[in-house]
Amino acid sequence: MTPGMFWEADAIDALVDNILLGQWFSPEDRITGVGHIDTDDVGPRSRIGYRLTVSSPDGEYLVDQQAYYETDGDQISWLRIMCAGYLPTG
Repeated sequence: MTPGMFWEADAIDALVDNILLGQWFSPEDRITGVGHIDTDDVGPRSRIGYRLTVSSPDGEYLVDQQAYYETDGDQISWLRIMCAGYLPTG
């Protein structure tokens, strides 16, 4: 879920190639920093929050994301990610 759209995928390749890298970040975007990582458990689910610094041709941005997930063995079986969008750093 991003500020302008809901996304859905049933396979990891579709999630990574078509959504995370293909839609959320453009080829011109560079993730230049990762900061403020926070984790916790929420009942049977886990949560990770993180902030990315992204450099694009339009400027520098902060991207804050929260992910909630469940695992089955060593694989993620359920995942929801919320993104605050590209927020100008200046």
